[in-house]
Amino acid sequence: MMKWKVNVTKTEKVFLIVLSVVLFAIVSFSLVFLRAKRPIVVAESQTASIAKLTVGMENVKKFYYFNRKETYYSVLGLDGKNQEVYVLVPNRGGKAIVLPKSKGLTEKQADSLILKKEKNLDKVSSTNIGIYESKPVWEVVAKLAEGSYCYYLLDFETGKIVNKTDTAG
Repeated sequence: MMKWKVNVTKTEKVFLIVLSVVLFAIVSFSLVFLRAKRPIVVAESQTASIAKLTVGMENVKKFYYFNRKETYYSVLGLDGKNQEVYVLVPNRGGKAIVLPKSKGLTEKQADSLILKKEKNLDKVSSTNIGIYESKPVWEVVAKLAEGSYCYYLLDFETGKIVNKTDTAG
């Protein structure tokens, strides 16, 4: 029987070890990331199902996640009458809330309103729709020029700022 002898240099051994560690780190990070994202993916799927049952929404255009005193998952899409609506679903259960898009500000309008009204803002980081003190609101998160964030809640219908929280302290 023949024995094969492989000559591996010290540099090649180090390279193989480093490559193995990097690959292990990538796989581990990917698994952790996928596990961490799973609850949101499930919430999006469940919200889409509720929207389909509630208004006949077949395709979701956008998913929103709002977390204040209560958590709401929301979707934007076309209802059975081909009208754009937001369907807001409370995390703790309860009846879904349907808001016709035409009855209030759009996401882009909410962003523009904050950027016009407030000074010293660098950019809008995220915008979500939800319910605050029993009223539909847009939550606009904006990054301030110095790097901190400011959270604005705008009335869905009027655009009035109903709450503002600054993380700058």
